[in-house]
Amino acid sequence: MAVMVVTSSALKNWEKSGKDEVLRLCKNCVRCKDGELYDSQFECGENDLKRIIYEVLCHVIQGNLKHDDVISLLSDVAEVHPGSSSLLADLFCILGTQALSNYCCYFKITFVLVSAAVFNVESQCAEDKPSRERFLSLVAASVGVVPEALLKERLDVETLDALGIVPSQKAFNQKYVRTKTKLLCVYIFAFKAK
Repeated sequence: MAVMVVTSSALKNWEKSGKDEVLRLCKNCVRCKDGELYDSQFECGENDLKRIIYEVLCHVIQGNLKHDDVISLLSDVAEVHPGSSSLLADLFCILGTQALSNYCCYFKITFVLVSAAVFNVESQCAEDKPSRERFLSLVAASVGVVPEALLKERLDVETLDALGIVPSQKAFNQKYVRTKTKLLCVYIFAFKAK
């Protein structure tokens, strides 16, 4: 089993030193504008940043951390990393749709196989409503860090409906079908015109 990047001591001492420790790890994974790493003694890259944030989000869904505490961390990471909102939207998409076991397994995050304890969000959500509620409250609280437009692109309609980002799942699906039908008609018309 791989070592967790976000240690249990960081979780226990989140208010005192844990948040700062995780933020330091995140900063070390982000390159400065001149291409140098913030801390040259700790070398990691973009995929390691994804792993750190992924583990923190999983701890929120498990109930080990409060989403309010994590949102402040995500805001701090957003200041340092310009693409963090897109990264977070991707991670919310993964967390919202994954169906993995509660045991240690392998999970691929953008070209890198990361071994970590992965939490079964989708099946837990069907059986464990508190996990689903924690996930939804985390995503809802992160709207200040992740724009709604990115969430609309990446999350499934059911989750968007539960968050209140789309007014109705049924209405959304109807508009989607109408739009696709219009695009198909325009494509056919343009093809016949040639």
